[in-house]
Amino acid sequence: MVWVSRALVGSSLALGIECSAQTGPALQSQNLGPDAKATNVHQIRLLAEPTPTKSYFFCLDAEVLWADVQHGRLVLKDDSGAEELEMDWAGEPVEAGQKVRLEGNATIIPAGAGFKIGARGPVVDNDGVHSMVEKSGAVFLNAGRNPIRV
Repeated sequence: MVWVSRALVGSSLALGIECSAQTGPALQSQNLGPDAKATNVHQIRLLAEPTPTKSYFFCLDAEVLWADVQHGRLVLKDDSGAEELEMDWAGEPVEAGQKVRLEGNATIIPAGAGFKIGARGPVVDNDGVHSMVEKSGAVFLNAGRNPIRV
């Protein structure tokens, strides 16, 4: 099978390094601190927050069961289970049966039956006519200058 490596927001690829060899504590149900990292698809469910306040390091090696690159959606499967993920694939060709490695820092938000990884579209959408409503969001940014649109 073909490996497709995909860096998540604010990350660099570490090809040739197994995900389990990365530094930092592995995610455990009792360790959801800022140094936690996700190394399998089941851990995505443990880290998801409806209103994310932090981003997490990911290093996932998984098989693609289904992909809709146009809408940035795919189902990944590894030994821990399978999850539907939505993320910015930037039009990269991904097909069922391929092995992928996702690596980097991103927020995780529950979205329907799956999860949204990283910012895709607005981080906060408070548009429209409504009474006073407070909304917030989180996104991982690299150190230095980052373009934003308000």
